[in-house]
Amino acid sequence: QSRKHGRILSSAVLLEAGLELVEASVPRLNHSLFAATDLRDGAMIALLALMPMRRRALAGLELGSSVTLNEDLILISIPEGLSKTGLPWEAEVPPQAAAALRTYLHNARPLLARRNQGTEPGLWLSRQGNRLRYGSIGPCIARQTLRMTGTRVPPHFFRDAAATTLARSSPESARLIRGVLGHRGFKTAERHYIHAQTIEAGRDYASLIARLKEKSQ
Repeated sequence: QSRKHGRILSSAVLLEAGLELVEASVPRLNHSLFAATDLRDGAMIALLALMPMRRRALAGLELGSSVTLNEDLILISIPEGLSKTGLPWEAEVPPQAAAALRTYLHNARPLLARRNQGTEPGLWLSRQGNRLRYGSIGPCIARQTLRMTGTRVPPHFFRDAAATTLARSSPESARLIRGVLGHRGFKTAERHYIHAQTIEAGRDYASLIARLKEKSQ
């Protein structure tokens, strides 16, 4: 736990960092390919802040199969081989992260795709237009979180951020940890539950983070 000390930020802070990176990158897209990858990283950070999946699952996301979208929603489906529990998992991307993801898909990803043949189904593309490698995702997110927050946060810390944010918000919110992190049992949820300090039931995780984000502004 010592290596994580001081590096577990609120999920609201991480969401804000991702959204700010996306917003700052859009005006630069016509001038720099680096802006496209910055926007990509911002979308990844925003998505992880609200849907803290394993890095292997994040790297394996593909358009048309594990990522489907229409005008109303974006759906992410994690197959059993990529989920923590070994069971398939499916959820709608919360609105805040969905907006960042759509900005990436409509503005940055096409620029990156044109660097190659444009047929790569992987959601996250490199500057060369290929699928962003599993081993590259961690350094990208760690570097950008350091840049945006002053704290280096690797992808697997987002799960701790979710658990800590829920536990600190209320005991009832702490009960959501099992579902948010995809744990089979309640051991981790119970461990965080005892650290909860206030009582307020019935809050959805994404709306909770949105409210925390609004309060910080």
